[in-house]
Amino acid sequence: MCGQPLGRFKTFVTGPLCAINGVSAEPPSHKECGEFSAKACPFLSKPRMRRNEKDLLDSSPHPAGQMIDRNPGVALLWTTLAYQAVPVADGLLFRVGKPQTLQWFAEGRQAQRAEVLSSLEGGLSLLRAEAEQEGPPALKELELFPVR
Repeated sequence: MCGQPLGRFKTFVTGPLCAINGVSAEPPSHKECGEFSAKACPFLSKPRMRRNEKDLLDSSPHPAGQMIDRNPGVALLWTTLAYQAVPVADGLLFRVGKPQTLQWFAEGRQAQRAEVLSSLEGGLSLLRAEAEQEGPPALKELELFPVR
């Protein structure tokens, strides 16, 4: 976010489903920058906020991977020592390394457990609905998720 070189620790600001699959569409930042984002970004700090896509050009790049179009209501700061950039058909994803710390935020403050669990359940229900549309292979893959 600040554009300065990262040090030993890298922090990914992600949604709760990224905690399950260990993948982020956004590159890492400094922990302090991630905390600032979780507290100040309208989309991350206001659960009813929608993404502002006004004035985007048709050619504007979208994040790689498959994004669920919802505000999860919580943000996760996943701080790690390592990550791997993974090229995919529509860009680049980041496989996050083993977490050194995990911090959950909701409404610009530390999230409560119930808020995190509610967001996870809501996201998984959306994934399940998409998997049902895609068919049995997608449903089988979804069953590999450790959270129900």
